[in-house]
Amino acid sequence: MEKKGQTGINMIIPGVLTLALAAIILIFALMMTQGLFDSSTVKHAYTSPVKNETLTTVTEAIHNVAMRGSCGFIMLSGAVVTNATTNTLIPATNYTLDTTQGTIYFSGNAAEANGFNNSNWNISYSYQYGLTSCTATNKTMIGLGKFGDYWDLMVLAIIITVIISLLLVVFAGRKVQ
Repeated sequence: MEKKGQTGINMIIPGVLTLALAAIILIFALMMTQGLFDSSTVKHAYTSPVKNETLTTVTEAIHNVAMRGSCGFIMLSGAVVTNATTNTLIPATNYTLDTTQGTIYFSGNAAEANGFNNSNWNISYSYQYGLTSCTATNKTMIGLGKFGDYWDLMVLAIIITVIISLLLVVFAGRKVQ
């Protein structure tokens, strides 16, 4: 014949074991999510070349290079600008290039422009992108990586919960007199 307190203990033990198993699974899951955060894919810039991108009818108005709108655009460098029709190199004195904004416009003397103003241009350059996270995937990985930084606090909270549960199980079988 079992005592009344032992029946209560037998009922609570599966719950405590389930809680302990859930804590172990959570610890392993948090350790794995910490590994998802790969700083080499999120925090570093990539460089890609663009060859002969055509800008149509370049004038004194600002024109954007195509890669300016790419995810995490940082800057462009090594620009070579030519006339699209004659393939003549356009001197840097005839245009203004903002490398951090990815914009270009004609800024030379219109009388001495040699037909460069109001013509099609080809621009070849390298651009850097990806320093900042701008896609949902990268933002999620950053969040999960930072979430994993607090796993030791979560483990401590789970251990305290298990200890309190065990204490409740132990004292549940005692009668107050």
